[in-house]
Amino acid sequence: MKIFTARINKKMLIIPVILLTAVCVLTVFFTKNRITKNPSQETKSSTENMTEKTETTELTEGAETAKHMKDKNGNDYIPKSNVTVYLTFDDGPSKNTPQILALLEKYGIGATFFVINGQYNDYMKDIANSKSVLALHSYSHKYPEIYSSEKAFLDDLEKIHDLVKSETGVDTKIIRFPGGSSNTISRKYCRGIMTNLVKDVEEEGFVYFDWNCDSGDAEGRELSAEKQIKKATQYSKNAENIVILMHDINTYGVSLEALSGIIDFYQSEGFDFGVITENSPLVHHKVNN
Repeated sequence: MKIFTARINKKMLIIPVILLTAVCVLTVFFTKNRITKNPSQETKSSTENMTEKTETTELTEGAETAKHMKDKNGNDYIPKSNVTVYLTFDDGPSKNTPQILALLEKYGIGATFFVINGQYNDYMKDIANSKSVLALHSYSHKYPEIYSSEKAFLDDLEKIHDLVKSETGVDTKIIRFPGGSSNTISRKYCRGIMTNLVKDVEEEGFVYFDWNCDSGDAEGRELSAEKQIKKATQYSKNAENIVILMHDINTYGVSLEALSGIIDFYQSEGFDFGVITENSPLVHHKVNN
């Protein structure tokens, strides 16, 4: 009888031990799962917070950029359209460059200057230190020379590139062909050269831009500001990007009155203003030689 009772007592002791062990195992199991899940939840929460901060920062930066833009009355200008206008000036710097930069600064915008070697190279620094950007046009700008051969053009391009870099430290790869990629005058000096050059410059790491709107300010006769504005505001109604050709030269070229009128017009259309970069939407003409 004592033996039987002892056996029962032993069995009764074993059962609680088993239950206690099971509880401990389950507790460890669920605790481990919570520890494993929590980091991922925290990571997810952290990621969401970072995304929200990034979006907020981008919106804030965008708002600040817009606030820097001004209208003719000096009020903050915020674009109401996705269309971007690129003001571009060929053949500078000139004696007029400081006045052009001052007008652009008044509006809080920049432009793209396709420069050549000339008398006012010091103004390249002023362009580089403004909201505008430097781009390459030509060193000599002499058509018979630069379009005599592919090598002649590429040598000239290297010279203007090196000049801009030595004057300003800017290593720009943005170019515009004298006369545009569609020019036919090059045919007089070398048949088919443009067909090859548009490929050559890209292989050398350059990006070329033409235009799809022209102020007509270098037609060989002086145009009134009214006519320059009229020509520079004739754009395709379904255009997403408007690249306006103007000239920064000592004689003729865009007048300050015309430039102000052009900016006012595109602001009234609710368009943005930008500067050309290597990643800007390409505007290319049809090559005719």
